[in-house]
Amino acid sequence: MTIGKVRHGRGAARIVVDARTLRGDPGGVASYTEALIEHLPAVLPEVPIVLLRHPLNPRALSRAPNVTEWILGGKPNSPWTYFRMGSWLNARLSRDDLFHAPYRILPRGLNAKSAITIHDVMQIVCLELRPFGRPIEYWPSANIARTTLFASIRRAARDSA
Repeated sequence: MTIGKVRHGRGAARIVVDARTLRGDPGGVASYTEALIEHLPAVLPEVPIVLLRHPLNPRALSRAPNVTEWILGGKPNSPWTYFRMGSWLNARLSRDDLFHAPYRILPRGLNAKSAITIHDVMQIVCLELRPFGRPIEYWPSANIARTTLFASIRRAARDSA
């Protein structure tokens, strides 16, 4: 992949990172995403980077000259992200751009290249470890998580070939 050197109608190919997890809530995915957006612009200074920032995060995520931000609500693990965000991104991205989903859900129908980060699979393989009650209460959400995760893995693998 030649991110930064591929040209299309909008200029150099971009890396788009879904940073909507950064809303003030602590957690592993948020820490990973913060570190990624802190270091990525310096590692790839010639590559345009777009960060998707949640409107509840009032501060800029980066001051690097190669970074821009788009405001987008919703949670990165929501049904909207899986079912509808692909068309939202397709209206803004080219096939040469790379979309990175740090929260393991890749939007369906996305035409751009893609990558996902999978931090753990606890919620789909160890229902007994989930908080708040009995595993049977989480079967529907675990089934959706399993389906979206496996579909996202297949699409990310296909897109990067």
